[in-house]
Amino acid sequence: MTAGLVLAGGKSRRFGSPKAFAVLDGKPFWQHASDALHGGGCRPVLISAHPEHLGGFGSRFEPVIDVPEFAGDGPLAGIYSAMMACPSERFAVLPCDMPFAGPEEVRRLLELSDPAAPVTAVRLGEQPIPLFGVWDGRLSGRIRRALAAGERGVMPFLARVGAAWLDTRELNEDPDVFRNVNTPL
Repeated sequence: MTAGLVLAGGKSRRFGSPKAFAVLDGKPFWQHASDALHGGGCRPVLISAHPEHLGGFGSRFEPVIDVPEFAGDGPLAGIYSAMMACPSERFAVLPCDMPFAGPEEVRRLLELSDPAAPVTAVRLGEQPIPLFGVWDGRLSGRIRRALAAGERGVMPFLARVGAAWLDTRELNEDPDVFRNVNTPL
Protein backbone atom coordinates (compact mmCIF):
# COMPACT_ATOMS: atom_id res chain seq x y z
CA MET A 1 0.00 0.00 0.00
CA THR A 2 1.14 3.53 -0.72
CA ALA A 3 0.40 6.34 1.71
CA GLY A 4 0.14 9.86 0.33
CA LEU A 5 1.95 12.76 1.96
CA VAL A 6 1.20 16.43 1.31
CA LEU A 7 4.12 18.62 2.36
CA ALA A 8 2.40 21.71 3.76
CA GLY A 9 4.62 22.69 6.67
CA GLY A 10 6.90 25.22 5.00
CA LYS A 11 7.33 28.78 6.19
CA SER A 12 6.41 30.26 2.77
CA ARG A 13 8.80 33.21 3.17
CA ARG A 14 8.86 34.10 -0.54
CA PHE A 15 5.11 33.63 -0.87
CA GLY A 16 4.27 36.02 1.98
CA SER A 17 1.57 33.84 3.59
CA PRO A 18 1.16 30.09 4.13
CA LYS A 19 1.10 28.49 0.67
CA ALA A 20 -0.99 25.59 1.95
CA PHE A 21 -3.98 27.93 2.28
CA ALA A 22 -3.58 29.84 -1.00
CA VAL A 23 -6.64 29.24 -3.17
CA LEU A 24 -6.84 28.04 -6.76
CA ASP A 25 -10.21 27.34 -8.38
CA GLY A 26 -11.98 27.64 -5.03
CA LYS A 27 -9.79 25.12 -3.19
CA PRO A 28 -6.71 25.63 -1.02
CA PHE A 29 -3.42 24.33 -2.40
CA TRP A 30 -3.21 21.62 0.28
CA GLN A 31 -6.56 20.24 -0.84
CA HIS A 32 -5.46 20.12 -4.50
CA ALA A 33 -2.47 18.03 -3.41
CA SER A 34 -4.56 15.84 -1.12
CA ASP A 35 -7.14 15.23 -3.85
CA ALA A 36 -4.37 14.37 -6.34
CA LEU A 37 -2.85 11.80 -3.98
CA HIS A 38 -6.21 10.33 -2.99
CA GLY A 39 -7.41 10.23 -6.59
CA GLY A 40 -4.10 8.68 -7.62
CA GLY A 41 -4.73 5.72 -5.32
CA CYS A 42 -2.92 6.64 -2.11
CA ARG A 43 -4.39 5.53 1.22
CA PRO A 44 -4.22 7.12 3.70
CA VAL A 45 -3.31 10.68 2.77
CA LEU A 46 -1.33 12.55 5.44
CA ILE A 47 -0.57 16.25 5.67
CA SER A 48 2.75 17.41 7.07
CA ALA A 49 1.89 20.74 8.67
CA HIS A 50 3.36 23.56 10.69
CA PRO A 51 2.01 23.51 14.28
CA GLU A 52 0.53 27.02 13.88
CA HIS A 53 -1.73 25.80 11.06
CA LEU A 54 -3.19 22.62 12.52
CA GLY A 55 -6.76 23.92 12.58
CA GLY A 56 -6.82 24.87 8.90
CA PHE A 57 -7.15 21.42 7.36
CA GLY A 58 -10.71 20.52 8.32
CA SER A 59 -11.97 17.67 10.44
CA ARG A 60 -11.21 15.01 7.82
CA PHE A 61 -7.47 15.28 8.45
CA GLU A 62 -5.26 15.02 11.48
CA PRO A 63 -2.09 16.72 10.27
CA VAL A 64 1.33 15.36 11.13
CA ILE A 65 3.80 17.76 12.74
CA ASP A 66 7.53 17.20 12.91
CA VAL A 67 8.78 14.93 15.66
CA PRO A 68 10.16 17.22 18.40
CA GLU A 69 13.79 16.24 17.80
CA PHE A 70 13.65 17.53 14.21
CA ALA A 71 10.96 20.22 14.43
CA GLY A 72 11.39 22.81 11.70
CA ASP A 73 14.17 20.92 9.92
CA GLY A 74 12.53 21.07 6.50
CA PRO A 75 10.98 18.57 4.10
CA LEU A 76 13.14 15.63 5.21
CA ALA A 77 11.85 16.12 8.75
CA GLY A 78 8.28 16.19 7.43
CA ILE A 79 8.79 12.97 5.48
CA TYR A 80 10.47 11.28 8.44
CA SER A 81 7.72 12.42 10.83
CA ALA A 82 5.02 11.05 8.52
CA MET A 83 6.87 7.74 8.31
CA MET A 84 6.91 7.60 12.11
CA ALA A 85 3.23 8.56 12.42
CA CYS A 86 1.92 6.10 9.84
CA PRO A 87 4.28 3.34 8.73
CA SER A 88 3.68 2.32 5.13
CA GLU A 89 5.45 0.31 2.46
CA ARG A 90 5.97 3.49 0.45
CA PHE A 91 4.94 7.14 0.39
CA ALA A 92 3.90 9.25 -2.58
CA VAL A 93 5.05 12.76 -1.66
CA LEU A 94 3.62 15.92 -3.21
CA PRO A 95 4.36 19.46 -2.04
CA CYS A 96 1.32 21.70 -1.59
CA ASP A 97 2.88 24.34 -3.84
CA MET A 98 2.38 22.15 -6.94
CA PRO A 99 -1.42 22.61 -7.19
CA PHE A 100 -1.58 21.77 -10.91
CA ALA A 101 -0.41 18.15 -10.47
CA GLY A 102 -3.43 15.88 -10.32
CA PRO A 103 -4.48 12.27 -9.84
CA GLU A 104 -3.27 11.18 -13.28
CA GLU A 105 0.27 12.42 -12.61
CA VAL A 106 0.26 10.63 -9.25
CA ARG A 107 -1.03 7.41 -10.86
CA ARG A 108 1.65 7.54 -13.54
CA LEU A 109 4.35 8.26 -10.95
CA LEU A 110 3.26 5.23 -8.92
CA GLU A 111 3.15 3.04 -12.04
CA LEU A 112 6.56 4.13 -13.31
CA SER A 113 8.44 4.34 -10.02
CA ASP A 114 11.45 2.04 -9.82
CA PRO A 115 10.69 -0.63 -7.19
CA ALA A 116 14.42 -1.18 -6.67
CA ALA A 117 15.15 2.50 -5.98
CA PRO A 118 14.75 3.95 -2.48
CA VAL A 119 13.22 7.09 -4.04
CA THR A 120 11.84 7.79 -7.49
CA ALA A 121 11.50 11.52 -8.11
CA VAL A 122 10.84 13.63 -11.20
CA ARG A 123 12.70 16.23 -13.15
CA LEU A 124 11.69 18.69 -15.83
CA GLY A 125 14.53 18.44 -18.31
CA GLU A 126 17.58 19.00 -16.12
CA GLN A 127 15.59 20.72 -13.35
CA PRO A 128 14.95 18.30 -10.47
CA ILE A 129 11.62 18.34 -8.68
CA PRO A 130 12.83 16.27 -5.72
CA LEU A 131 9.75 16.55 -3.53
CA PHE A 132 7.34 14.98 -6.01
CA GLY A 133 8.24 11.34 -5.73
CA VAL A 134 7.79 7.91 -4.25
CA TRP A 135 9.79 7.16 -1.11
CA ASP A 136 10.40 3.68 0.28
CA GLY A 137 9.01 3.48 3.82
CA ARG A 138 12.17 1.68 4.96
CA LEU A 139 14.17 4.89 4.49
CA SER A 140 13.10 6.25 7.87
CA GLY A 141 16.32 5.13 9.60
CA ARG A 142 18.54 6.71 6.94
CA ILE A 143 16.54 9.93 7.05
CA ARG A 144 16.80 9.98 10.85
CA ARG A 145 20.57 9.54 10.74
CA ALA A 146 20.91 12.33 8.17
CA LEU A 147 18.78 14.72 10.24
CA ALA A 148 20.63 13.80 13.45
CA ALA A 149 23.90 14.67 11.65
CA GLY A 150 22.47 18.09 10.71
CA GLU A 151 21.95 17.17 7.06
CA ARG A 152 18.68 18.73 5.95
CA GLY A 153 19.12 18.96 2.17
CA VAL A 154 16.84 16.80 0.06
CA MET A 155 19.08 16.75 -3.03
CA PRO A 156 22.23 15.57 -1.19
CA PHE A 157 20.12 12.91 0.55
CA LEU A 158 18.70 11.69 -2.78
CA ALA A 159 22.19 11.54 -4.27
CA ARG A 160 23.45 9.56 -1.29
CA VAL A 161 20.64 6.96 -1.40
CA GLY A 162 20.72 6.60 -5.19
CA ALA A 163 17.36 8.01 -6.29
CA ALA A 164 15.89 7.13 -9.65
CA TRP A 165 14.61 10.00 -11.80
CA LEU A 166 11.66 10.17 -14.19
CA ASP A 167 11.24 12.86 -16.80
CA THR A 168 8.01 14.80 -16.26
CA ARG A 169 7.03 14.08 -19.89
CA GLU A 170 6.46 10.47 -18.83
CA LEU A 171 3.74 11.75 -16.50
CA ASN A 172 2.31 14.65 -18.53
CA GLU A 173 3.57 16.50 -21.61
CA ASP A 174 2.49 19.88 -20.18
CA PRO A 175 5.40 21.30 -18.13
CA ASP A 176 3.08 23.78 -16.37
CA VAL A 177 1.53 20.89 -14.44
CA PHE A 178 4.80 20.64 -12.49
CA ARG A 179 5.13 24.33 -11.76
CA ASN A 180 6.11 25.20 -8.22
CA VAL A 181 4.08 28.25 -7.16
CA ASN A 182 6.22 30.69 -5.17
CA THR A 183 4.23 33.87 -5.66
CA PRO A 184 0.49 34.46 -5.17
CA LEU A 185 -1.63 33.66 -8.24
